[in-house]
Amino acid sequence: MHVIDEVVTAMSTQPWGITESQGRMLHEFILREKPHSILELGAGVGTSAVYMTAALEQIGSGRVLSIDRNPDLPEWVNKSFAKIDSKLQRFHELLLTSSSYNDELMKLILAQTRDGKCEPCFDFCFIDGAHLWEIDSCAFFLSEKLLKPGGWMLFDDLTWTVAGSPEALKNGVGKGMSAEMLQTQQVMRVFDLCVSQHPGFDSFTITDDWGWARKKVEQAASAPVSITRLYANQNSVTGRLRAAARRLIKGAA
Repeated sequence: MHVIDEVVTAMSTQPWGITESQGRMLHEFILREKPHSILELGAGVGTSAVYMTAALEQIGSGRVLSIDRNPDLPEWVNKSFAKIDSKLQRFHELLLTSSSYNDELMKLILAQTRDGKCEPCFDFCFIDGAHLWEIDSCAFFLSEKLLKPGGWMLFDDLTWTVAGSPEALKNGVGKGMSAEMLQTQQVMRVFDLCVSQHPGFDSFTITDDWGWARKKVEQAASAPVSITRLYANQNSVTGRLRAAARRLIKGAA
């Protein structure tokens, strides 16, 4: 069993990742709320995953699914866990994507869809990936479908900007982006305009550059899904009806 001070000491030499205060907060949150299934979008070098899995070890069960696309991640994450105990990785799964974590969320939603509805499967979602409006606004709405009622969502780096990140600029993140968007705190925009305005969430907290939101425990029952599909194909019923209507109009003219 690894207590929080052990984790803090082990993670103190990380090249980057969440801070000690954030790590302690995240660890305490896991112990208090006891989420069994955790989704992490953006893995960094695995620092947050170490804090979360150490808490899950104390609880005795649970899983963290981290999704990211950097091909070097397995090596980095392995090194991070090795600093404290590689056995903690039994609570962790790393999913590498060749495109975007939003594409993987689509696959998860598809796998969880029954009779036209997505069955939520995660108790906690930590979004700490692209930090861009275009990507993470979409990630929020997709993740919300997978988040169980009463579950929590956490956003990191609310005040981060592309212009303020030399590393992002060096890697071409802001290429083609307007000067306004380069200076915009895009994760904060997601939190203010998408998360806090969402009718399915009822508790919001901002602390230490983090934004927390809880999904309502009681969710209104939705009606069964019914989709009417209309096509302009002339071979379809709709197409034949339209063609018949045109012939009647022409004949009456």
